[in-house]
Parts: sequence; C-alpha cells; structure tokens
Amino acid sequence: GLLLILPFKSVLYLLIFSRFRLRTRTSLLSTLSLTSYSEFALIVGAVSVSAGWLAPDWMVVMSLALAGSFLGASPLNAASEKLYRGLRDHLRRLEATVLLPADRGIDVTGVQAVVLGVGKIGRRAYEQLERSHGKRVLGVDSNGAKVASMREAGFNVIEGDAVDSDFWERLLLSADIELVLLAMPHHAGNVYALQQLRRRNFSGRIAAIVGYVEEIEPLRRLGAHAVYHVYESAGTAFADAAIQAMDAAPTPP
Repeated sequence: GLLLILPFKSVLYLLIFSRFRLRTRTSLLSTLSLTSYSEFALIVGAVSVSAGWLAPDWMVVMSLALAGSFLGASPLNAASEKLYRGLRDHLRRLEATVLLPADRGIDVTGVQAVVLGVGKIGRRAYEQLERSHGKRVLGVDSNGAKVASMREAGFNVIEGDAVDSDFWERLLLSADIELVLLAMPHHAGNVYALQQLRRRNFSGRIAAIVGYVEEIEPLRRLGAHAVYHVYESAGTAFADAAIQAMDAAPTPP
C-alpha cells in the first residue's frame, strides 16, 4: 500500500514544482529524485516504536517500503533524460507562462565566442580570446559558485549545463558567434555539446579539448575543427618554455 502511494506523491511534486515557475525538465528531474521514500523515515519510525506510538511490526513495513521505493526509483532516475524527451510535449502544458530568470532564454547577441566549461583551461581560453584576440566572449559553467565568483571578477559568465537538452533551446545562438570552445572536463559532455551544435546547423568553428588520445578521432568525426590533447599540449609548451629559459639564461662563468 505504501508503494502504491508513490505515483500520487510524484504527481503532487510535479504540480508543485511547476507552480513555482520552474522549467518542465527541472520539475520532472526533481520529482524523480524525490520519488523514493527517505531513509529519514526509518529514524522517525524507530523513535515512534521506542516511544510506543507504533507497533514494532511497522519497522519491518517501513524498511521494506523504503527498499522497494529505491528499487523502483533507480531505473527511472537512470533514464530521466530519455523520459523527459518522451514526455516533454505533454508536460509543457504544466509549465508556467513566466519562468524564473535562471530558466529563461539566454541572449547571446553581440557575443563572438562561447566557452563551455570555465575551469582552469576554459578560463585561460576565455582570457586569451578576450585580451589577445579582442573577442566578445561568453563563458558557460554548471558550477553556480564558480560562476558567481567569476562574475564578481568581471567575467561575462552564465550558469548553464551543456548536457541539459533544454539548455540548447534556451541558448539563442546568433549569427555573431564565430567560435565555440568545448572545454568541459568530461568527454561525454563535449561530445553531446558538439552533437547539439551540429543539429542546430551551427556555422562557426568548433574546438574541443580531450584528456586521452583515443577521444580525438570521435570528436573530429562529429565535425570539430580543432581538437587539442591537454597533456600533450602542456608537455610541448613545458619543453618550449624550458628551452626558451635556457637560451635566455646567462652563460655561467
């Protein structure tokens, strides 16, 4: 009986999230995350049994219901993106007319280059494009704390997840964008972003970074114009810097 309540609980969560002006995807993924019962229920159950408010048998019932809810919710969460794509058109009817600012479209008018992932490498690429090449750059990262910190430092950065299928609908790619740099730390994220750019017939240049040699060719096959192996490039630059330092150093007596 407790497990049969879960679908009604999920529908209730979905309706509540939608009323808080969240995107359909945010509402659905949050709902799936909350579909299972919380292990906190066992703590409450143990306190209730020890206080004599519930019969001891209820601990067994609650434990089984909790385990069963985890078993049921796990495959749903694993297939959350696929479920969203299948249900998106139907769930959009629940979406509020005016969304929260973080869920609205991203205007990139006037931006010439977009850097997806502003970690150590992405941040340096952003700075190089802006300072040395005079490009108007937009940085995108899923880490809210990092985005806030970079904004305070004067960077044009927004919070966004490039592996979020709705992100690409929110990103209003303009004709001004000449270059997109895929500098995310995970290869799968860069591959997904490249596929999305190609599906939207992006006409600019695309460059990506990889951590392993075997990741280079898949990105090139997908249409990346330039792929850079992080460690190989770092090693080459390291050796070049060492030689330059050696040549510049005065000859010891």
